[in-house]
Amino acid sequence: IDEVEACGCDLLEVSTPTIHATMDEREGAWMKDPLETLGEGLIWAMPTYLGNEVQAYDSMESLSDGVSSETITLAYDFGGTGQAVYDGYLYYHEYETNRIRKFDLRTNTDMGWAELISAYYLGAFAYSWGGHTDIDLAVDEEGLWAIYANVSTTGRLIMSRIDGESLTVTWTIM
Repeated sequence: IDEVEACGCDLLEVSTPTIHATMDEREGAWMKDPLETLGEGLIWAMPTYLGNEVQAYDSMESLSDGVSSETITLAYDFGGTGQAVYDGYLYYHEYETNRIRKFDLRTNTDMGWAELISAYYLGAFAYSWGGHTDIDLAVDEEGLWAIYANVSTTGRLIMSRIDGESLTVTWTIM
């Protein structure tokens, strides 16, 4: 609690979630680029937990109305709902691998992958809800993070910071 108070961040309320849109599938993800590199207010959605299509929306209103501006096809299937968009790139867990893929949303080009050594990706550990999400990605002021269960630590959570440019793991917290 001292750390929260020191940063000036106080949780004031937890309320009913806001529903921005509904899709055909129960599991999926929508993302915004915090840097808005490709434009203000753009939204990317992956309306299921397994597939290779990303839908682009011009605004939250377009997402709510179900009017996408583009459908992008990825070269590799994604698995789970833990994707992230940062600085014009989509980062996602490649289905049935221990790889994080980088995809350039400007040029629709696969930019390669980072391997999370010993990351478990077949849904056996408790972190993976229903077998659909084995690796989550998140972005903060420190960069891109992967959150996953690790085989060598018997499924305990691990966080690894990934350099978005070189796609190398630069730091891991066990």
